[in-house]
Amino acid sequence: MLLVVLMVLMSLVVPLTAKCPVHVANVSDFGQSVLQQSRLQVAAELLHTVAVQQSLQNVLLSPFTIHSALLLLFFAASGNTEKLLRKLLHLPDTVSKDMVVGQYIQERNSSDSPYQLQEDGHEFYSVKGFYGENGLNIRQCMDTLFPNEYHTINLRQHGVAVHGIKLWIANETRNNIDLNLPWKTKQQLNFGVKSTALISAAYFRGVWFTPFPKNLTKKERFYTKSETFVEVDMMTTTGFFSLWSGGQIPMKILELPYKRRSVNMIILLPSKKPHDSVMLDFLHSFTNETFEKVLKLLSNKFPSTVQVRLPKIVTEKEYDLQQVLSHLGGDLLFGAGVRFQDLFDSRHSTVLKTVYHKVKMDVNEGESEEKDFTLNQTSSNNSSCELVTDKPIIRKKLKGIPKSTKKILFNQPFIYFIYHKTSKTVLFSGIFYSP
Repeated sequence: MLLVVLMVLMSLVVPLTAKCPVHVANVSDFGQSVLQQSRLQVAAELLHTVAVQQSLQNVLLSPFTIHSALLLLFFAASGNTEKLLRKLLHLPDTVSKDMVVGQYIQERNSSDSPYQLQEDGHEFYSVKGFYGENGLNIRQCMDTLFPNEYHTINLRQHGVAVHGIKLWIANETRNNIDLNLPWKTKQQLNFGVKSTALISAAYFRGVWFTPFPKNLTKKERFYTKSETFVEVDMMTTTGFFSLWSGGQIPMKILELPYKRRSVNMIILLPSKKPHDSVMLDFLHSFTNETFEKVLKLLSNKFPSTVQVRLPKIVTEKEYDLQQVLSHLGGDLLFGAGVRFQDLFDSRHSTVLKTVYHKVKMDVNEGESEEKDFTLNQTSSNNSSCELVTDKPIIRKKLKGIPKSTKKILFNQPFIYFIYHKTSKTVLFSGIFYSP
């Protein structure tokens, strides 16, 4: 009898890390398609929700970074918390967590993923981390699978925690992101519950396929409302771009490719008046099907010569996403009973204190020394343009701006996306109401 009792007691103290609840499953085309669709649905819901909650304000989000951060919660979660996150991420039950883990790790290491954009001269940093309070022990297997994603830190000492996270984000983004975490110094914490925090940040500055010559950037009016305007630095370029306008949606759509064409900027400008109400109505009904329709319209449009005038954009935004995620059905993530037992090998109760997101983007002339295509302009009115490609057979000179050149001027509020074509991912989404 004594031997049986001892054996039972020994079984109770065997560490939970003896068996890892998360594994890396083989990836498949189906799994890849599911993850791409999940990202697109989350991207559309985020833009729609923030646009409604912050009406007539500038918006800038990195849906790719937020989605990746939410995946970290999904991998960590168990029980009802896992089911809630699966629903929030639009992941069907036919795809196991292990399959999603495998797809995530493959994309993280793939040369075709957005993480590799730096190789084309772009500055793109996407950082996410799930922080647990000291005393929450991360399983060894999870630390091996995700060496840069999961951390423990002294969340009860505000200054120490904030300083550590700020240094980590600054280092990962080459000092382009300076966090201003929303935690209060005198925040009351329940010592019977361990706190967690989900932090994400993203930065982008790309190199255009067809740069905007700096000498053509001029001060011009940007109309925030029908009769109200401010002066902005308006960039100008002329090149071969896809420009769509028609009756299927109340928007003009322009596609501006970045270097190597693996990523582009898609801009939507209201084509009807009153512009403000048209854009608000469009955003209020915006879904992933809407964005897929935009992509389809662009894919059927052959590029033509277009003169583009676009404001320089330097935007920086930060969000506590609790209200946004609660609106999308994730309110229980911030209540009692949230479970992250697939990550932590301790039996402490946990609470998710914050989901913080900061993002910064710099849209400028984007000139680079290496150009695959150049349309040189000596002046905005009487210019001499030369189309240069790496194929001499189609080299030709254009005297001035051709009469057939289409023109589009972004001097009123517009919607924009930074889209990675290879992975079918919305890296950034934004609304530009005013500089």
